[in-house]
Amino acid sequence: MININEIRWGGSGIEKILFDHICDLLPEGKTILEFGSGYVSTGAFRSRYNVISIDQDKQYQNIYDGVTYIHAPLVDGWFDPFEIHSKLNSNYDLIFIDAPSGSGNRHGFVDHLYMFKTNIPIVIHDTYRSSEIDLCLSLEKKLNKKCQFFSKGGDHWGIIQ
Repeated sequence: MININEIRWGGSGIEKILFDHICDLLPEGKTILEFGSGYVSTGAFRSRYNVISIDQDKQYQNIYDGVTYIHAPLVDGWFDPFEIHSKLNSNYDLIFIDAPSGSGNRHGFVDHLYMFKTNIPIVIHDTYRSSEIDLCLSLEKKLNKKCQFFSKGGDHWGIIQ
């Protein structure tokens, strides 16, 4: 089990304040569907939650025991929907969007919204970038829900719930 105090927060990963916010939203033992595997978020999430982690990069697969990894190469700038659809069950309680990496690559989530549960919190990381703000606003419109934006402790995110 990961010691939460040993995680190196920040850099390209999440800050602890965002992790704490998610812990306030979601009871321990629930399941997070994470777009973007990595050392920080995946490690932190698995300390309290079941994690399903989707990533295009094989180097971030199977980093941690107990995480369900789905390798989905990029097709037209977003994850291969066939790979996700064929491997994902609907047993998750929060969606965390932090990939594909780079600015503007996450909007494919809106185009494939039909594949995901939308009656749960959706957290979009990196909302200091205009493309991630646009993603939040597109989700607001599609889901007829408000996105609340946060900028705390050096991190930036939006939550639709």
